[in-house]
Amino acid sequence: MGGSTKLSVNGKTVVLTGTVPGMERKDAEAKLTGLGARCTSSVSKKTDYVFAMADAGSKKADAERLGIPVLTETVLFALIGKPGAPPKASAKPITKAAKKKVAARKADLNDAGFAGKTVVLTGTLSRQRADIAAVLEEAGATVTGSVSANTHYLITGAGVGAAKTSKASALGVTVIDEAKMNEMLEG
Repeated sequence: MGGSTKLSVNGKTVVLTGTVPGMERKDAEAKLTGLGARCTSSVSKKTDYVFAMADAGSKKADAERLGIPVLTETVLFALIGKPGAPPKASAKPITKAAKKKVAARKADLNDAGFAGKTVVLTGTLSRQRADIAAVLEEAGATVTGSVSANTHYLITGAGVGAAKTSKASALGVTVIDEAKMNEMLEG
């Protein structure tokens, strides 16, 4: 690896072919255009680079025949940034210690309020999530984005993602719905 030999597409004519993982091709092309590239749809002798995705077809073959450098999605993403890939869910096994931590805290769920509690919101709630988070924070809760051994409550709305609820139940985190949350807030 000799220094940062970052490819420049400024002033170059490029062709994207195949399915760009995680983003629309037009978005990838817009980003390349933003870097000064000219995106065309067909390969010719004037083409400087072809970005060929894993499922690229005849255009990749055309480029190889014409001796045009064929670049991979790795190079493409190095230039335009990775698509808004969801951060990989950490598949850390749930430890006994984590379960114990949750169980130990369950005892103090009897004091109805949210003060000092860590909560996660998931699914579609009746109000903007930010509004509900604000109400919970006023009540003394900490609102975080992912379920962990530190979570006291997972508050679920409609269309809830299985990942969070299954992680919550595996950890033994209390799952409540919005109605129960409101009851507790009024508590």
